[in-house]
Amino acid sequence: MEKETRFLIGVREVNPDWAKETARYANGLMDKVAETFTIMAGRCYRAAFILGELGETGDADNLSGLVCLDTIGAILANFHRFNEDYRAGKQNDVQIALKTGQITARLESVYKAGQLNQIIGPHLVKRAERLLTDYLIIFRGFLPMVEREEFDLADLVRDCIDLLVSPPCSDEELITLADDDARYRQALVKRLVYIPVFEDDSVLFDLSDDPSHVVADKERLKD
Repeated sequence: MEKETRFLIGVREVNPDWAKETARYANGLMDKVAETFTIMAGRCYRAAFILGELGETGDADNLSGLVCLDTIGAILANFHRFNEDYRAGKQNDVQIALKTGQITARLESVYKAGQLNQIIGPHLVKRAERLLTDYLIIFRGFLPMVEREEFDLADLVRDCIDLLVSPPCSDEELITLADDDARYRQALVKRLVYIPVFEDDSVLFDLSDDPSHVVADKERLKD
């Protein structure tokens, strides 16, 4: 145990200042978590509705169960009620920090048990995962890992735009999968869950001739 503790550097002291700072972070974090999961849920319910309209009721029911939407909604509602008590002065900073740690651990468990990555776009899935992991790291007294690197900002912006305007499965790909029922249904669900952010508007990226090198955590900047 003594040998193990030599590697525990930079651990924060748990005191009233830590509790206040963590409680403030918890409030902001859970707003982002709720927002991210609400987006995911909305897209899944939309896809389930369309599948039901197409007569694929079995796939529609499987979709809701696959991502554990009801369980996630109940967990977030539980935190919302606790947070209301905190804002009304019925709970203190330590209690909200502990409650958020408990809720985050439960969300992470349910989230990993589901199969969101098979349906939702990877950028949303990674964002949810990073939010949950960050809090659990901070709650234990450490700082989240930030991986800084130098890159051209224009390349990142182009990648982000491509991600937002490109459906996960094109019409041509759907046609080629028509003979494989299982793969076709999975591709169809991904296509139905996908929401074109800019709808019918075209996006023009006017690239400068000068490179724009920055140093940042690329994945967090994408979020």
